[in-house]
Amino acid sequence: GPLDVSYHYMFDYEFFLRLAGSVQARFIPSVLARFRLHAGSKTGRAHREFLREERRAFLAHGGSLRSPFFLDLWRYRVVDAPLNRLKMPLRRLLWSVMGLPRDSRIRP
Repeated sequence: GPLDVSYHYMFDYEFFLRLAGSVQARFIPSVLARFRLHAGSKTGRAHREFLREERRAFLAHGGSLRSPFFLDLWRYRVVDAPLNRLKMPLRRLLWSVMGLPRDSRIRP
């Protein structure tokens, strides 16, 4: 069927979940698509809403609360999100101590 327009962020994910129940998957050893994740992207701007829709689609298509998806979601909420909130103040402090401008980037 067509894309479910009730999804704003996860319409393609929901479509592939629906499709997965009716086709046989095969491995293709090449890259067929790519995407960028950046602050201006829908995913980067509204991660919480993105996760909410992903959860809705996952459960709608038979996903379990004991799945790796939910373990990953809890890892994000309990570990990653708090650490990410700490990174910016710590980075500003480090940059200040080193005498670097706030928007400096260190690259290998």
